[in-house]
This record gives sequence, C-alpha cells and structure tokens, in this order.
Amino acid sequence: MNAKSALLLASSVLCLSACVPESSGGSADFDPQPSAGTVTQAAGTAAAPAGTAFASLDLDDALAQGRREKKLVLVDVYTDWCGYCKKLDKEVFRDPEVQAALQAFVAIKADAEGRGETAARRFGVQGFPTILFLEPSGREVRRIEGYVRRDEMLRILRSLSGPV
Repeated sequence: MNAKSALLLASSVLCLSACVPESSGGSADFDPQPSAGTVTQAAGTAAAPAGTAFASLDLDDALAQGRREKKLVLVDVYTDWCGYCKKLDKEVFRDPEVQAALQAFVAIKADAEGRGETAARRFGVQGFPTILFLEPSGREVRRIEGYVRRDEMLRILRSLSGPV
C-alpha cells in the first residue's frame, strides 16, 4: 500500500471518529449532503464560494502574505467527501461575524487529497476538518481537529487575532 492510499484509509477511519460530533462543538444534526456552492480546486488550494474570506493562495504564498501583513495564516484542511467539512463551510465560515473575524488572518483552504496534500502531510493532518493556525514562519500556533460551532470558532478567532 502506497503512502497516499494509507493516508486515505487512515483518514476514512479517523473521520468516523474525528468527524463525528464531539464535545468541542459537534452536532447531532449532521447533514452529509453536499451544500450548494461546494468548494472547488484552484491555484493550489480551494477557491471558496463567493462572499467568503478565503484567499485562493497556496501555503507558501499565504505565509508570505502573512509576513507582509503581520497576520497569522489559517489553513482549513478538508476533503471533498467529508460531511463535517461541508457543514463547517455552510454553517460556520459563511456566517457574517465569522467572515469579519477571518479578516484578521490570511485564510486559505487546502484539499488534503488534491493540491493541498503536501500541506496536510507537512503538518501531520490525520482527520478532517482540521484547521491550522500558523505563524508566517510556518510554526503551528493552534490546531482545531473536527467540527466546531460558530460561537466556539468566533471565540478562537478573536483570541488569536492581532499583529504577529
């Protein structure tokens, strides 16, 4: 079994535990159906639906922008098949208050099975969704594994916002 197959198998198994409701904000009203405006691949990361705060940058470009703007880099590592990744997009990242809070970061999406695979491997991502907060140097500051509700996301974003 090659490394990519092993990662896919491990992610599938872990998604059964990491992508299920959890104490950090999981929800039993999970809808596994894709939402309208499903994220698509573009320029090394996914292009978020219109009206979102995610930039279409690869990780290196996002880190460079973070250095220029003195901001942390938020990396939403997802897969197309992950129901909780879609739920996070639909219910959390599209929220106007979350959108406003995301402006304090260089926010990107990384498809762990597409052009974001290198970033997922680099940071040892094993379940989805995983949200990484990185200094512009690439050092990980914080990680969220699994789904979190809007209020928890806002609390985390506000606690980490500010110049780097």
